[in-house]
Amino acid sequence: MTPNRFKVAIIDMDGNVHVSDAIDKIEFNAEFTLDFATGELKELRTEALLKRFGNVAVNFILTLVIEFVILLAFAYPVKARNMIWFIAVNAATNIPLNLYFTYQENRGPGYFMQFMILECLILIVESIIYRFALVNKEGKTGNKAILYGVAANLVSAGIGFLLPTWI
Repeated sequence: MTPNRFKVAIIDMDGNVHVSDAIDKIEFNAEFTLDFATGELKELRTEALLKRFGNVAVNFILTLVIEFVILLAFAYPVKARNMIWFIAVNAATNIPLNLYFTYQENRGPGYFMQFMILECLILIVESIIYRFALVNKEGKTGNKAILYGVAANLVSAGIGFLLPTWI
């Protein structure tokens, strides 16, 4: 791990000291390259960004699969209205949540507390939206959607929190 702002000093075989330009680190676990001829130091970010994008995409798809199975278990029909709301609500909550956590440096007790608080907020928001958005086979909304929102979020949050420890 490097400091937030640093330079690289190289002493060659003749005792000459070469010092790079200063750089401000962006990534927590960063990799750098030094062009010795120019003294230019660059942070490699492409791999980290691709890894984050992949992480968010996998988490979003996994959430959709888990919560879709629960949607079917609650006997909600696969209608355009239900699917649009289901995908839109999950995209609006899951993607920002996962982006936030991919940039977290500390995975200690504070991480767990943040995860629990944000998941509880998401559970409440999604359950309220589903109450007015999801329709049953008769085309009516109802309180069963609140139970679906609670169940779906508890199961997907639990799996999402525990899955990295199993892999």
